[in-house]
Amino acid sequence: MKITNLSEKYLTSYNMMSDMLELQKFDIEMLFTEEDQMCVGVKGGKGYIKCKEIHHMNRLLALFAEYYKGEDFEISEKSSFKTLSVMLDLSFNGPISIEGIKEYMRYMAAMGYNQLQLYLEDMYEMPEKYKHFGYMRGRYSTEELKEIDDYGYDLGIEVIPSIQTLGHMSHYLRWREAAPYRETAAILKPGDEQVDELIRDMLVWASKPFRSKRIHVGLDEARQLGLGASLARDGYRDPIDIFLEHINKVAKMCDELGLKPMMWNDLVFCFCSKNHTKYAP
Repeated sequence: MKITNLSEKYLTSYNMMSDMLELQKFDIEMLFTEEDQMCVGVKGGKGYIKCKEIHHMNRLLALFAEYYKGEDFEISEKSSFKTLSVMLDLSFNGPISIEGIKEYMRYMAAMGYNQLQLYLEDMYEMPEKYKHFGYMRGRYSTEELKEIDDYGYDLGIEVIPSIQTLGHMSHYLRWREAAPYRETAAILKPGDEQVDELIRDMLVWASKPFRSKRIHVGLDEARQLGLGASLARDGYRDPIDIFLEHINKVAKMCDELGLKPMMWNDLVFCFCSKNHTKYAP
C-alpha cells in the first residue's frame, strides 16, 4: 500500500499500524483526506481514507485490511463518543511487560480506542523514603511508564495513571514503614498530615511520566473507613463525613498540581445507604 497526502500528525501511527496490519501486501494507492466524515473504501481501483483523528485512521486501516478483497467497497462509520477507553489492570497477579502493553495498545488502536488507563495501585516508582512502595511487586520505573506514554502518543492514545488514594493499599500497608499511614490493613488513615504528604507524593510521582493531566484517584471500596486507627483517635464519626472531607482534600491537591481527577462512585452510595448497598432505591 502507498498512502498519499498524509501529514506528520498521522505518519508515525500509520507506519506502526502498517507493520501490524501488514498493509504493504496490498498493491494499491490510497488518498488520505482530513475531513469530518469517517470512511474508507476503494473505487475504480483507487483507495481513499477520510477522517480527522489519529484513532479514527487506525480504525479505518484495520477495516481496510479486513474487508478489502481486490474489489470496490466502502465502509462509513460515525463515532458516538469522543473517548473510547480501556482500563488495564497492572496490579493484580503479575505485571505485564512493556512490550506486552505496547502490543495491547496496537490492538486498541486497530479498534479505534484513544485512551488507556493503567491501573497501578503501588506499581509505580516513588521517592526513596517509601522504599517498600511496590517492593517485590515488579513496579514500573518512571522511565518505563514514560516509554508507554510515548508509544501511546504515537498511536493517538492518551495514557492515564489510575491509582488509589484511600483504599486498596494493602500491598504497601503490610510493611512496617507504612504503619503511620494505616487506618486498617487496606485503607489509608484519613485526617492525618503524614498521609496527606504521602498522597501528594503519590499524585506527583504517578502523574510525572505522562503527558495527560487526567488521573484516576480511586477512592473505592474503603467500607471500613472511620473504624480503624481514626476511631481510636477521633471517636466514631459518620463515614460519609470523613469520606467527603477526604475527597475534597484530594481534589484540592489535584487542583494545586494542575491535575484533572476521576474517581469511582460506589462509596458515595454505600455510605448514604442505610444498609451500605450500592444500588439501594
